[in-house]
Amino acid sequence: MPLNISQAPLMATQNATPNVLLIMDNSNSMDEAPNGSAVGSDSTDSKSEIARAAARTIIERYQGRMNLGLMAYQQEDVVPRSLSNSLYDVSYDPNHFDPQWRGTRASPTRKRFRFPNPSDNGRFIYYNVALPFYGGGNTSSHCFSATANAGPTPANPDGFRTNETVDGPWDVYSCFSGKTGTTNATNTTGNAGY
Repeated sequence: MPLNISQAPLMATQNATPNVLLIMDNSNSMDEAPNGSAVGSDSTDSKSEIARAAARTIIERYQGRMNLGLMAYQQEDVVPRSLSNSLYDVSYDPNHFDPQWRGTRASPTRKRFRFPNPSDNGRFIYYNVALPFYGGGNTSSHCFSATANAGPTPANPDGFRTNETVDGPWDVYSCFSGKTGTTNATNTTGNAGY
């Protein structure tokens, strides 16, 4: 069948049906909520479900008025992984919680979000950034580093270090299965609640 492409631009014709290609992102970033938290792609709060709802709305609203194609990117084979919410630059101090905070995400003393501490009933972990973490099992870890620093500097007021390279040097983290208490002290003495 020969390809029949109009030689006239759509804007110069009348009653022409536009061809629209909708490309859906099917990467792991779609497992996130718009704020970056890991929620899983089947959650109504995920970017994946938000995009699917938008696609359904487009189809319903413009059905019969456009030719719609749907495409997704080719992915590697499926590998089962556990999805966890990885909280960054956390605080255990309830005085640092400020749900109205809109400043730098690297603030060491102002945290906009909170999450129940799975190893300390009734207490929370306070944070500004959460990103998905994929692993081989469902785990909970509390990690700290003496060298990692996401705090603001004159060169990087938002805390992001734009001069780092993929070659490192890398920060070293110590991770523990639990953390109790409200101190933000790192576990250099063995008594910080880790």
